[in-house]
Amino acid sequence: MSKYPPRNLSYLVTPRYLAGPDKAATANVIEEMLANRWHATRTRGALVLRLDHQDELLEVLHIPQRATAPDGKCPAIGWELTARPGPGQERTWAARFTRDTPPELIAALLAEATRPRTTPASADRRRNQPALLPVAEATRPLEAAKWIRDLAMHECAWYAPGERAVVVTPLQPEAPDREGAHWLFAARRATENVALWHGTAHPHTPTHLVRALCEAMTDPTPVPRQTHPPFDDEDLTVTPQK
Repeated sequence: MSKYPPRNLSYLVTPRYLAGPDKAATANVIEEMLANRWHATRTRGALVLRLDHQDELLEVLHIPQRATAPDGKCPAIGWELTARPGPGQERTWAARFTRDTPPELIAALLAEATRPRTTPASADRRRNQPALLPVAEATRPLEAAKWIRDLAMHECAWYAPGERAVVVTPLQPEAPDREGAHWLFAARRATENVALWHGTAHPHTPTHLVRALCEAMTDPTPVPRQTHPPFDDEDLTVTPQK
């Protein structure tokens, strides 16, 4: 019997923060955006999508493998989501993720970013503030999922059971006129302490977006994958599906 699985197999994988990338899941994210009136352009193989959402302009840059960024560079990021009041204006916040970030996490972030608001963004945005709402509101899903809280001198890190994923809250600035550190999201291999993927979010990123990302990371629902994850892992549950 061949040790290789049939080509028509697919898989359900959990936890999703260890599920890795997937071409079909990525395509679904992009198709959903186009179906919801995002305007797409391509530059050097990278995909740029824009959406006027209420009183802000949302922009998504997706850089697939072997593509380069519009500025000619080829950064490690695979996804970048930014918001600004309008074309050509300064960004109010940004979130960036590496190419191997599970697409379901990107989808959750985009879904929350485009959810209709009862009040305009400008009404609750405060410039030069490290967070719009208490950080605890964003990380509450981690607490509910029994992630481990680790308090350092100036920051707070939440570790998944097994310590394979982490969410680090932004450091408070040393002075009121300084910007705080970014949010950090990451997952790692069981050995060698090698990151599977990581992402950062500007300290001004709306807390409800970070909360949606935390909810997606802790969601126990298995996610579909076309191929078996490229590593064996006792913390990973992979169920073949025909």
